[in-house]
Order: sequence, then structure tokens, then C-alpha cells
Amino acid sequence: MPPPRGAPNVLEAPGDYDVTPTVHSDTYPAIDPTKLDLSGKAVLITGGSRGIGRAIVLAYAKAGASFIAAGARSGTADLAAAVEEAAISANRPPPKYLPLTVDMSSRESVEKAAADFEKEFGRCDIVVNNAGIFGGFHLLQDYDPDMWTNVFE
Repeated sequence: MPPPRGAPNVLEAPGDYDVTPTVHSDTYPAIDPTKLDLSGKAVLITGGSRGIGRAIVLAYAKAGASFIAAGARSGTADLAAAVEEAAISANRPPPKYLPLTVDMSSRESVEKAAADFEKEFGRCDIVVNNAGIFGGFHLLQDYDPDMWTNVFE
């Protein structure tokens, strides 16, 4: 979502960010998670500790997913209360929640997280691969080629 009109443009590009006549700052009826019924589903969200990933975790709780795991380098244990609160706010039973500490750049760490997920939930119905790194705000010509490679990997 773009920032509000008039917000500083940190990308140093001209004009405002919005490219549509309507800027949504919340979910609208067509994508409201409370209209879904994901009861019984086991969901794994990588990069789930903050930002978009955190919002995705909470949306699945509101949608009624029965088993939710959030994987990130840190901060996933702090989400347990928010996951329960999100489910209850949507009149859903709180899901079984599994915080996973995982470094997505380490094969061993990913395999351990997958094994922990399978041991806890027995299966995986939905995966949201949200994990990634941000190279920072730089002009294109100022990016280090190694940073580009790291971001894409």
C-alpha cells in the first residue's frame, strides 16, 4: 500500500506513489478474511514476525485456520497472544500456534523448521513464502551487485 498523499517520497521519484484513484488502507469486502472458512487447515507463513507477514498470520487466524506457524529469524513467539486475539475477534476458535525460529538462507534451518512443523501439525495445507530481505533505499546505480544477488536469492 502506498503512503498517504503528501508523504515524503523516500525513493526520490517524482510525484506521489498512488497509481489508482482509490487507496485502500484496510481490507475491503472482497478480501475480508472473516468471510473465509479455513477451519482444519494447517498454514505456514515465512517472514511472519512483522509487517506484511504479521498481517498475513493474523488474517489466517481471522479466517479460521486451525493450525498456524509463523517462521522468522525472531519475534514469532510474541505473536501468540495477537493470533488468539485475532481469531476471537472474528468469532473463531483460537488456532494452535507454532512460532518457528528459522533462517531462510540456511538449508539446515529450513529443514529443521519444516520437520518441527510436520511433527506438530502432521501436514501442511497452505504455505505463504513471505520471507525476504530488503536491500535498503538506494538509487539504482548505487546498489552493490552482491546485494542484488542476495535479495534475489
